Amino acid sequence: MNVSFSVQLHNPSRYTLHVYTLSWYAKLENASSPDERVIPVGEDYVGPTQYLKVPARTTLNYTLWYEVSDPATLAKLFGF
Repeated sequence: MNVSFSVQLHNPSRYTLHVYTLSWYAKLENASSPDERVIPVGEDYVGPTQYLKVPARTTLNYTLWYEVSDPATLAKLFGF
């Protein structure tokens, strides 16, 4: 299963913008289970060693994604 999140980075200025940290995570809230109310699904991160460059007066579409392949996690998500 692939979980993704897209953002649009808009830089209206005349300077190049450097984004040093961009992160997200996805979780499923399971109200029907008293034992496991939150099931972590995935996360992605862009950190200081691989910053994003948004040139002046441009818009950059960026997609962060995570592939869920763990059988235990997939079994918990079955039925949602």
